[in-house]
Parts: sequence; structure tokens; C-alpha cells
Amino acid sequence: MLRSKASASSVAHRTARKNGNSILCFGYAKPALEQRERLLRENGFQVFTVSSFRSAKSLVKKHGNKLKAVIVGHLVPESERTTLSELFKECNPKGNVIVFYRGSVKNAHDADALLAAERSSETLLETLLSLD
Repeated sequence: MLRSKASASSVAHRTARKNGNSILCFGYAKPALEQRERLLRENGFQVFTVSSFRSAKSLVKKHGNKLKAVIVGHLVPESERTTLSELFKECNPKGNVIVFYRGSVKNAHDADALLAAERSSETLLETLLSLD
């Protein structure tokens, strides 16, 4: 059965509020970060948005055990993505790592989900909810 965008969005909103989910969005493409942050906040998620690797690591060390997921942008180098993912999984083995990519992605074994950078925001919400 297909749901309209409005109903999928309201389901995500209720789920996020109910569970009090927090998400870390990390990346170097500011417009994409802002779009993801807006979407997630509108759907009830608490969002930490950072555009520096140092800040991302610091937030994971401090709040990793409380985060539902870490979303990594497509411009983040493989070494930073891998380091952050491994650190997050140490802090929160049940947490999810979602990696956006453009073209191809190397060593993505640390990701729970891979999304093409061109994918819609609705796909990000659906992916977050499916990883519960």
C-alpha cells in the first residue's frame, strides 16, 4: 500500500517524538546539511548539525550513546567517515550510520545504509524509520 508524503511524514513525526530520537548530521555541503536538518527537525528529531570533523568526533564522544543515528554527507573523506563510524559504533553499538555518496563509495562496511546524494529527503526519513 502506498502512503502519501503527508502521511509518511506524520508517521515519522509521531515516531520521532515518541522515541525522543537524536541525530548527528555531519558533512561539508552546507545546503545539503541545512536541508536534512530542516527535514529532520520538522519530523520531530533533535538534530546536531556540524561541518567540522573535530566537532563531529566531539559530539559522538559526548552524546554517542544517546544518538539514534549519524548521517554522513557525500563530501566527507573516507578516512573521516570510517573513523567517525567506528567511534560511534563503540559508543552505541545499536546506533545506525547512514552514508550519502555520489558516484561510488569505498569501504562502506561501516554503514548501515547507503543513500545516493541525489535521493529525496523522503527517502532519508523512510531509511531512518526502517532502521529501528
